[in-house]
Amino acid sequence: MISLIETFIAGINDADDIMSEWHDYVVKQREAELETINSEEKLKPEDTRKFLDNAFRDGEIKTSGTDIDKLMPPVSRFGGGARAKKKQAVIAKFINNECTNAPKKARTANRPSFQNIL
Repeated sequence: MISLIETFIAGINDADDIMSEWHDYVVKQREAELETINSEEKLKPEDTRKFLDNAFRDGEIKTSGTDIDKLMPPVSRFGGGARAKKKQAVIAKFINNECTNAPKKARTANRPSFQNIL
């Protein structure tokens, strides 16, 4: 998160409305990082957007159940746990990404850092 803030500060000039500039910057970065995650993991874009919007709204990432499975491309449920590894990789990207900045644990009361901005 610090690099997100540092990058914003480095790129800001004479801005009349810092909060508006910050909001626009975060939205743009979030979209770019969401596109990167969707591309790298071959996720379903609309379903992933809804999932993350719900995570921000609820203040948690739901890792149990089939919510994340619905985002992923078809992967065999048999054959050495490839699906489980893929699911864990997707969860890790959501948790470790600065702009999605989802809560660090599933079903916690923590809120995403940008809840007041987005």
